[in-house]
Amino acid sequence: ECLKNCCDEVDRTYYDAIMEEKVSDTAQGTKGRVEAHLKITGLVQGVFFRAHTREVAINHGVRGWVRNREDGSVEALLEGEDSAVMEVVKWCHKGPPSATVTDVTVSWHDATDRYNDFRVLT
Repeated sequence: ECLKNCCDEVDRTYYDAIMEEKVSDTAQGTKGRVEAHLKITGLVQGVFFRAHTREVAINHGVRGWVRNREDGSVEALLEGEDSAVMEVVKWCHKGPPSATVTDVTVSWHDATDRYNDFRVLT
């Protein structure tokens, strides 16, 4: 099941409600850990989106990866504590100053703990 948000500013109440629902649905037995798979569209390539995403993720203790897609979008997989992942997801709705994000699609999953760090994939 996907969550789609197409606005410049993230509504905290909306996301808090979604996180409460998703965390209760998917984090059973994962100690508050979740995985989020994102597709970010807009002017998101050639603007250091991946490097900034890595920095934000590391600062929040989130693991996973980010990469450019051939269609001009950016794809990311974020894994960590639910609140930390949510902060990175919220940041992705805005991106770095030179980016123009038009849409973010997020799919929530159980955390798998398969990543040891956060990488920019090529």
